[in-house]
Amino acid sequence: MKLKFISLFAVLLVGAFALSSCNIGIAQKDYSKTVTDISLFEFVSDASGETYGLKVREGADLPETVRLPETYEGKPVVSVLSEGFMNFSSLKEITLPASFTSIGSAAFNGCTSLSTVRSEKVSLVSANAFFGCVSLRYFDFDSVKEIGDYAFSETAVYELEFKAVEKIGVRAFYKCDKLHNVYIPETTVYIGEDAFSKTGNVLFDVSSSNPVYQKDANGKIVEK
Repeated sequence: MKLKFISLFAVLLVGAFALSSCNIGIAQKDYSKTVTDISLFEFVSDASGETYGLKVREGADLPETVRLPETYEGKPVVSVLSEGFMNFSSLKEITLPASFTSIGSAAFNGCTSLSTVRSEKVSLVSANAFFGCVSLRYFDFDSVKEIGDYAFSETAVYELEFKAVEKIGVRAFYKCDKLHNVYIPETTVYIGEDAFSKTGNVLFDVSSSNPVYQKDANGKIVEK
């Protein structure tokens, strides 16, 4: 009887520890941080007064995970302004909802912990936007049409399967030493000088329908 009691106590103790561990895990993940308070941002209207761009308010304490607001005062927020998040080293993940169409120059320059950027409709990534984001591994390029000079230089992007890109700027992916696969679609008509230089052993593929570029016998992208 004593042995059964000890065994039952042990089972209950293990169960209690497991539940405690689960609760600790849940407590560590603050889901409220996935939707960010608009008080952390400054909103600037465009010339028409119909849309807004945003930047982080000076002195704001950003959470590690941020989801940007789609609207402000009933109007769409469509852009991250130039230098809007510059040097926020605590930022790790950010989501740009469907209202966002552009990312300004140097918008996330120096965000060294930023690893993931999710976007649905961004078509323009301006010059130096993610320069020096050494942890940036994932960016959704599906809707992107233009990538500015040095936009992703010195990041950790691994695979680029563009779908709509028309222009890739000078040294756009310079020193991306983790880069492994790059697909150039038929839409791409301009690739700037040294766009993929110092990236290591990259496997390139080019759509056979591309009017400007092709892959040569050495596996490099060249003009037709």
